[in-house]
Amino acid sequence: MQELIEGLKKGDVASFNKVFEIYWKPMYTAAFNRLGDEQIAQDIVQDLFIKIWDKRTTLQFNAETIENYLFKSVKNSVINHFVAVKSNVVSLTDIENLPEAKSHLQFHHKRYADIEFLLSVAIEKLPDNLKEVFKKREENKSIKQIAEELGLAEQTVKNYISEALRVLRKDVQEQFERH
Repeated sequence: MQELIEGLKKGDVASFNKVFEIYWKPMYTAAFNRLGDEQIAQDIVQDLFIKIWDKRTTLQFNAETIENYLFKSVKNSVINHFVAVKSNVVSLTDIENLPEAKSHLQFHHKRYADIEFLLSVAIEKLPDNLKEVFKKREENKSIKQIAEELGLAEQTVKNYISEALRVLRKDVQEQFERH
């Protein structure tokens, strides 16, 4: 096993593939057992192995510690997923029911509508490839589904989503500051 780890750290694709074959299923099972969602579990494990490949030269595990490293990484990714989901759960109705929010509600509705409008305009200005991928992601399609539908590599889809978000943040912020 240590030879595989060393090969992986040196960029040997065959070593990486073998490590992937050995650990993909247990990592997927761990993620799925915590999430109960096949697609999100697959995305988490896929992202983990992409990060391992990207950071292969600086990895801090060996044959004895790789499994703990991977399980801990999956656990942290699952926690991050739940935190992200929970932060998106607060609805406008929840906000409306807060006493301190009632006096400012009309202002917040207007501001929200302004941001929503600026975002829709910014999305339409995206290059076609970024716009198409971004809109499919808004439909809650997974990276894998989008890649299959558009005939793209999954990493290309991730890159397009990252670029679209970067452009949208910048554009909406600039437009909002002008208003």
